[in-house]
Amino acid sequence: MNNVALQPINPDALVDCLISTFSKSAINEFRSFLAKHPMITKWMIACDFVLNEPAAASDAYACTFFPYNADLMDVKAKITRLVPKDFKKTKDIGPELGEFFHSGETFTVCLLTPKNFNAAGDIDTVRDSLDVTLHMMRSWHDAHDRKKVIRAFEQLREKAKANNFNAQLMSTMMIATVLAAFCAIVLAQERKIEIVGWFPDRDNITTAYERIANYMFSVDFSAFCQRHGIDEHSIKTAIGIPNPDPVKPKQTWYDELVRIPDFLAGPLAGWDYKQNLVTGRQKYVEILQGAVADNPNVITLILTETDGGIGVSPLLCSKSPLPDASPDETHAA
Repeated sequence: MNNVALQPINPDALVDCLISTFSKSAINEFRSFLAKHPMITKWMIACDFVLNEPAAASDAYACTFFPYNADLMDVKAKITRLVPKDFKKTKDIGPELGEFFHSGETFTVCLLTPKNFNAAGDIDTVRDSLDVTLHMMRSWHDAHDRKKVIRAFEQLREKAKANNFNAQLMSTMMIATVLAAFCAIVLAQERKIEIVGWFPDRDNITTAYERIANYMFSVDFSAFCQRHGIDEHSIKTAIGIPNPDPVKPKQTWYDELVRIPDFLAGPLAGWDYKQNLVTGRQKYVEILQGAVADNPNVITLILTETDGGIGVSPLLCSKSPLPDASPDETHAA
């Protein structure tokens, strides 16, 4: 069953909440991470999503910053040595993975939301929102030069006329692309950058409706830069197209990058933080205790909603309250 928002959430409201909370709770940790990578002007943001998993307590959207300071093949090889398979296919978690997450080689922001959260509203609300978006796009001063983007949203609006149009999928697309664009502008606020690339996992969020999520990310980044006084003209955005790896055709060519947020999204989605209960195998707790707890390089945020509107708050994770896992689920003592 869909968990429909009391009021439709628009990208501007969500990014404002993210920026406000991050600037108060995690900006010092992010600056410490950036200080470990001075003079780096090219960055990659790899993203993974855990959505509506039966055993999970939340949906999870995880974005990991990678400084582009080494050959990509070397980065992929290092990750493969660390985690040869994705989280679902991994049985045992070694201590070296926790050491990697604590090392500051990467920095991850994970947003937890209610499961199946229909942030964009029902199908009629989504249609109205697309109409407003198109009206705004057609009034852009450079609309003539951005016909491709406008046409993509016009085609999406045509598809939205169908009764079976997936409004829920549009909600997850909105959250995923806003979070990715938020990560990009936070980076641009703190560091002079030449290029920032978004490398999302391959699933319906990124492939549906002729990859409209790619345009959503680009439009969000541009709009958020203008909204928060960032000069975007010197920044190039890139988007990873998840084509098959020539050597390993069953995975994408950047699958190794996505594996890092993948190892965080699953355990965080499986942690019922309200009851301090962890569902799943022991490896969930091993990740939470070894990689997430007391780690300034892993920031977890919670999206909540009340009658007064949405809110984003930090979720602090420390080793002491995390339970050990039983085969099915674990309750705190």
